[in-house]
Amino acid sequence: MNKRKVIIFIVFILILLIIGIAIKIVIDFRKEGQIRNEVKEVTKVFVPSNIDDESINALLERRVITKGEYSKVEDSIKLYYKDLYSNLKNITFLLDEENEYNYLSSENLKNDSESLLKAKDSITNTKAQIDEYYTLFINYLTIDDTKLSYVADKNLSNYYIKFYLELTDEVNDEELKENLLTKYNKVNNRLDIYSEALTFLETNVKHWSIKNGTISFDSTEYYDDYIEITNKLNEEVPKE
Repeated sequence: MNKRKVIIFIVFILILLIIGIAIKIVIDFRKEGQIRNEVKEVTKVFVPSNIDDESINALLERRVITKGEYSKVEDSIKLYYKDLYSNLKNITFLLDEENEYNYLSSENLKNDSESLLKAKDSITNTKAQIDEYYTLFINYLTIDDTKLSYVADKNLSNYYIKFYLELTDEVNDEELKENLLTKYNKVNNRLDIYSEALTFLETNVKHWSIKNGTISFDSTEYYDDYIEITNKLNEEVPKE
C-alpha cells in the first residue's frame, strides 16, 4: 500500500469516526430532549394546590429510554420525583387549613386538666410531624447530597450526573418554597395560639365551663383574656 492509499485510508477512517461521533451526539441530544420533556410533563402536574395522583403516577411509572446511561438517568430522576411528590403530598396535607383540628371548639374542650394536657401534647406532636415533613421536603428539593443518593449506585460519569442534577432543579423554584414557608409559618403560629389558649384554660380551669355548646367564664376578666388570645387566630402572620 503506497503512501497515497494510506492517507486516503486514514482520511476515510477519520470521516467514519466523525460521522459516528456526530450520530452519537444527535442520538444523545434526542434522548436528553425526551427526558427533559418527561420532566416538564411532571412539573405541569406537580402543583401543591391541585395534586393529581393519577396523572403524575402515570408519568413517573413510564419509561421512554430503555437502555444505556440515559436510561439510568431517567430511572433515577423519576424515582427522585416520585419520592419528592410523596413528601409534597404529606406536607401539603398537614398544612392544609381544611384539615386543621379545632382544639377550642365546644365539642373538643373538656373542663379538666388531664384533657387539656393531652390536647397540648397533641399539638406538640403535630408540630413535630409538620417540622419533620417540611424539613424532609426542603432537603429533597434543595440538598444535592439527597438528590445524588438516587444515582449513587449507577456508575454514571460526571456529565450524566450534572445532567441529572439539572433535571432535579425543574421544580426547585422560589415561589414554591416561599408559598410553602408561608403556610408552614401560618400553621405553626396557629398551633402556638391553640397551645397558649389551652394553657390559659388549664391555669384557670376552675373559672370556666361549657354551657349550651359555648365556653363560659365566671368573670369578664377571664373572658376578655381568653378572647384576646383566640383573636390572634384571625390575625395575619407576618412574613419572615
